[in-house]
Amino acid sequence: MKWENEDYICRGHILNGMSDSLFDIYQNVESAKTLWESLESKYMTEDASATKFLVSSFMNYKMADTRPVMEQYHEMLRILGQYTQHNLMMDEAISVAVIIDKLPLSWKEFRHSLKHKKEELNLVQLGSHLRIEEGFRN
Repeated sequence: MKWENEDYICRGHILNGMSDSLFDIYQNVESAKTLWESLESKYMTEDASATKFLVSSFMNYKMADTRPVMEQYHEMLRILGQYTQHNLMMDEAISVAVIIDKLPLSWKEFRHSLKHKKEELNLVQLGSHLRIEEGFRN
């Protein structure tokens, strides 16, 4: 009897947190465990595809000469910021190297000089270098 009461309360809490459209779909699920497993299988799959999309959008990002480099740099930082929301970790050195590789064609010599620096850059330092170089170019 206690189990049935606890299950009913738990199921009610889960259903109470749903939007009306989801409530209509899941209101007839018999137990809290079944409800939870059903939601988990549906939304964890979507989360996995969102993670794949996020990684793909960062890796396939292409910087263009027609837009300010700092604007594009900030877009890439925004994508990296979403990594933490999806519990993804990327080493900062890899992030810096990828961003350097994505600099526009007109930045070829600058990209080459950044790659051959003796000290390793972090994202903040890279941003500073890009801001200074873009200022010189303007």
